[in-house]
Parts: sequence; structure tokens; C-alpha cells
Amino acid sequence: MVNQQKQNSLINLIKEYISCSDYFLSLYINHFPLDETDIIADRKTKGYPKEGEIEGVEYYFHGGGVNFSNRHDEIDIDFGPNGRHDGFDLMRLKHFLNARRDKYSEFIDITSLESTFLTLVSIGKIQNQNWFPGENLFYLDDAIKR
Repeated sequence: MVNQQKQNSLINLIKEYISCSDYFLSLYINHFPLDETDIIADRKTKGYPKEGEIEGVEYYFHGGGVNFSNRHDEIDIDFGPNGRHDGFDLMRLKHFLNARRDKYSEFIDITSLESTFLTLVSIGKIQNQNWFPGENLFYLDDAIKR
């Protein structure tokens, strides 16, 4: 079992990921008004660009999600049911962690991130609901959300 401090750090990283996802998507939706329950389909229907830049933030839609980046951050988001964008997986967290290595130094060894992730899954703090779309995504347990 991974210690409580690492569990709390990973939960904080996940919350930061979700907050970043909220920020970038709100920037996009404020620029291109969309139905938030199906952003990808609505973007296509309205003919909004698949890639571009808004206020210094580059975006690129792909498959079931979108990648956002600016000079400080980069995040890859896949959508869950009804436009949910608070789902994550280990790959996305590893990628998101790259710009935060100093803040989350306990995860410099990537195996530490992986074992902490698996611990949080085993104790139910993060869960894979197997929801379509995004069956690979995990979500924070409602009791520890924001």
C-alpha cells in the first residue's frame, strides 16, 4: 500500500487536471458556442475548425477528445458520456505531470505514480465506470471531488 501523502498528492494532481480541463474547455466554448453534452459532434455540425488557436491556446480535436496547449501547459482530454471532461487515465496524468515535476516531485520516478494510481483504484477513490464513450477513463469518487 502506498503512503497517504502520495495518495493525497495524486488526488491533488487529478483535481488540477480537472480544473485545467474546465479552464481550457470553457475558453473554447466561450469562443465557439457549443452543446456541451456532445462537443465533438456539435463542433463538426457547426463547422468549427478541428484545430487552431484562441487567446494563445492551441487546440486540436482528435478521435474522442481534444488536446490543448499554451506556453505553460498541455492537456489531453477525452470526453465521457454527456460531454463529461473530468475523466482521466494513467497516460493522460503522466503527460499532464510533465509540466508539474517540481510541484509533484514524489512522482519523478514514474513507477511511483503508477503504483499510487493502482492503490487509489484498489481502495475506490478513483473508479473506471466503463461508460461509453471513454470506457478507459477513470473518475474521482464523488466523496472526494472538488
